Amino acid sequence: MTTIAIELVMDDAHHHEFHREWVASQGPGLRSQKRVAIVLLAVGVGLGALDWATDGRQMTVTTITALVIAVFIFASLARRKHRWLKCVRALPWFGAAVRIEVHEGDLVQVKNSGGDPRFRRTGAIVPSPNGYFVKYRGLADESDYAVSATDASVYIPHRAITPPMSREAFLTALSAVEVQEGS
Repeated sequence: MTTIAIELVMDDAHHHEFHREWVASQGPGLRSQKRVAIVLLAVGVGLGALDWATDGRQMTVTTITALVIAVFIFASLARRKHRWLKCVRALPWFGAAVRIEVHEGDLVQVKNSGGDPRFRRTGAIVPSPNGYFVKYRGLADESDYAVSATDASVYIPHRAITPPMSREAFLTALSAVEVQEGS
C-alpha cells in the first residue's frame, strides 16, 4: 500500500494561501465586510461621477462618506491580515518543512527525524476551495510536541498530496475523520 504524504513549507507563500483559503471557506464575516466595502466603493464612485457629470453638489457628502467607509473597511481587513502574518512569521516553525502522512485513516505530522507527531487532529477536516483545514487542539505540555497551546488549524493545499489523487479519494482515505462543510 502506498503511503499518502503531504509535504509543506510553512513560509510566506503558504500562509498567504492559508489566509485566502480561510477567508473563502470559513470567514463569512470577512467576506461580508469585503462585499460591503466593494458596494460602498462602487456607490461612492458612481455618485461622484453622477455629481460631477451634472455639475451638482447635492451628493458630495454621501459620496465622500461612502468612499471613506469603503477605504476604512479595506484598511481594516489589510491590517488584520498583516497582524496575522506578522504573528505566524514569529512562530518557531515558520519556514520549516513539514511532512504529514495518513496512518490508519488519520493525519499524523511526522518529524523530519522520524518520530513523534507535533499536533493531534481533534476536530473535523474542513474542505476549502483548494485544500483542507485540519483542526487540532493545542497541548499545553511542550513535551507533547504541540504546535500551539490553543486550538487552531493547519492548512493543507490539495496539490501537496502525493501520490496525486482526487479530493474524493483523499477524503475517503481519511475514513476515520469527520469532514465538516465550510461556510
